[in-house]
Amino acid sequence: EGEREGEREGVTDEHWAVLAGNPWLKRYPLLCPGPNISATAAEIAARYRGKFCWSLSFDPAFIAALIRQGFLPMAETTVHGPRPFILLPKLHLQRCVLSFSDLHVTRNVRRRAQRFEVSCDSAFDLVVEGCLQQHGENWLYPPIVEVLRRIFREGGVG
Repeated sequence: EGEREGEREGVTDEHWAVLAGNPWLKRYPLLCPGPNISATAAEIAARYRGKFCWSLSFDPAFIAALIRQGFLPMAETTVHGPRPFILLPKLHLQRCVLSFSDLHVTRNVRRRAQRFEVSCDSAFDLVVEGCLQQHGENWLYPPIVEVLRRIFREGGVG
């Protein structure tokens, strides 16, 4: 078999099978786990601002590294191919990256927010369930929920 267009290290026959059954993925870069994931994620963020990339890996350490780089990891169903789901990380600079130096909370928002309580790491399953009730399964398919739950329970992985 000849070299395929864009073939590179880490790309397997399974990746090609997913692409063959889901040609819409060809417009997005493939992101494979590896030792230099921070640099690779930063390069993708710079070159494909606000776009998706895709991966077959649902490894918790890989996804935790993507989250640390500001990516929102989502799952998506495939049309055809060897996998029912793929990882579809997105770097959405307006929603996924909070720059505290640019943060301004107006007086009106502070006043309205007094009735809410902000907590961290206290109700993971309830938050996921609330998201599913509000928005449906949409991007919170079982494999991404399970890996996020594992990251939560293991304290961030890596």
